Amino acid sequence: MSVRGSSYQMQIRPARLPENNAVEQEDGVFFILKGHLRIELEHGTVELPEGALYVVPKGVRHNPVAEHECTLC
Repeated sequence: MSVRGSSYQMQIRPARLPENNAVEQEDGVFFILKGHLRIELEHGTVELPEGALYVVPKGVRHNPVAEHECTLC
């Protein structure tokens, strides 16, 4: 297993990010430290509670949505 990139922590205030967000070069990793995050994907929706880890494969369009403040890394 190879891990590239950097680790960081961020807070998402209640928001909806621009739709059709897709990262072409690498997978997107969401680890929920506090709160809840919903990720709207091309073929469905994923609900991520505190402690959840989810990987969005590179090139997949996704839209993270936080109804309340959420901390992730």
